[in-house]
Amino acid sequence: MIKNAGWTIVLFAIALSCAEAGKPEAPDPALNPGRGSMSASVRIGLRSYAATDDPFGTMPFPVGASFEYLLSDKLGIAATLTYDKWSDYLGMYGGKFDFHVIQPSLSLAYHFKIPGLSGLRFRAGADCGTIFLAVNNELGNAYPGALKSQPEVTPFLAAEASLWPRAEGILSRLRLSVQGGWSICDDFSGFRGVVGIVLWLNKE
Repeated sequence: MIKNAGWTIVLFAIALSCAEAGKPEAPDPALNPGRGSMSASVRIGLRSYAATDDPFGTMPFPVGASFEYLLSDKLGIAATLTYDKWSDYLGMYGGKFDFHVIQPSLSLAYHFKIPGLSGLRFRAGADCGTIFLAVNNELGNAYPGALKSQPEVTPFLAAEASLWPRAEGILSRLRLSVQGGWSICDDFSGFRGVVGIVLWLNKE
């Protein structure tokens, strides 16, 4: 039931935008990217991936970077790389285990606007990738746990807002992105919140 929440968000968002999908977009003082536009972003997660019982030394938040290309004014494809780490003691004499997560992913997203919300753009889609897990031990002991590298799918809904819509040059191409999704990934499943700064490289 809970794992279906992410797909419900995506389907609702797409249904909400269908009425606008065939209409030309009205002029907007905010950034209005179209086909062939590209964006680069830096991202921070709102929650560590830590998946052991008593983690410590966690990063304040996972960090990542993303690059997106718009196949049309509605459809975009993106590549993202995210990194997270934490530590834990497993057993009384096992020593400290350091866990490192590297997650590359590809996503397909549908971009849309909601009437009345000028300056905001939304996107709904899904990240598909792999969580690569590496575990090191300070004493050289083998990792005794069950965590392992595994594929991940995260349906999401995101919003972008212009930071300086009336500015010129590079400032006019900066946007604040807020994204929420639900990871379907066994040991690493759960809510994924992401905040990022997006720089659009093309502007129509």
